[in-house]
Amino acid sequence: MLHLQGRILLPAAAKAGALPIPIGTVPPELTTSKAGVVEVLAASNRFLLARSRNGPGSTVYVEDRAAKSWRVLRKESKGIEYRIFGSIVVASEENCDKNEDGHTGCVGSAISVEDLANGKVYPLPHSGDSEVIDVEEEDGTAVFREGEALYIFQLGTELDRTRGLVARGPSITNIHWAFFR
Repeated sequence: MLHLQGRILLPAAAKAGALPIPIGTVPPELTTSKAGVVEVLAASNRFLLARSRNGPGSTVYVEDRAAKSWRVLRKESKGIEYRIFGSIVVASEENCDKNEDGHTGCVGSAISVEDLANGKVYPLPHSGDSEVIDVEEEDGTAVFREGEALYIFQLGTELDRTRGLVARGPSITNIHWAFFR
């Protein structure tokens, strides 16, 4: 959690030497959020995603540092996790259900991919336990995990589950990040 003080975000438990994060003009909704607390969800060199929790839902805002502006990304009724890869933002939600034994099992489910620079939204394959692991902003190459399978495909194209398959096996379910080189 970060506290908003004017146009500076400070870590909630600021230690000696903690660096403040300067931000542009802040939307009024963020400055009036509960106790001035703002959740920074994801950040890249150009974009910052922040959430204010007011009432039962929350609003996610995007700061475009190049354009020096803020806009509403989405209003949400339940927690959504965000990852940002340059200008590409991936929103995922966790779906939790109780099984026959009474244990709660959770699986991630990617729900949207958007290029914040141009507003383009990319369709995603959508099935239970799935997530976008990485996106190369330069060419739109994406690494996508679906259950026990790992795929590479181009954003904006349909996932070819045969040609795009990189690996398959039980250990794949534990992969949550990948890095291109």
